[in-house]
Amino acid sequence: MEIIVVHDFYLVQKKDATECLGLSSIQKCIVVIRMLPNGVAIDYTHKYCRLNGSTALECLKRFVKVFLTCFESNYLKQPTLTNVTK
Repeated sequence: MEIIVVHDFYLVQKKDATECLGLSSIQKCIVVIRMLPNGVAIDYTHKYCRLNGSTALECLKRFVKVFLTCFESNYLKQPTLTNVTK
């Protein structure tokens, strides 16, 4: 998670105008992780992590962009012929 947070400032926990801490990086990443494999609806994220729909969607977009930038070459390779025939 640290790698993803370092590459996108949106996913970092920040203070608002009243010096109160906003949403944590963990909350933002957990929402994305629940949405991707489980197909959790955006509306449900408000109950689970206290994120509204637009924030959850923005976190999803940014998380995927950063993930592709950082990990695409290592983990998202095209299958080779030997992988397919096994």
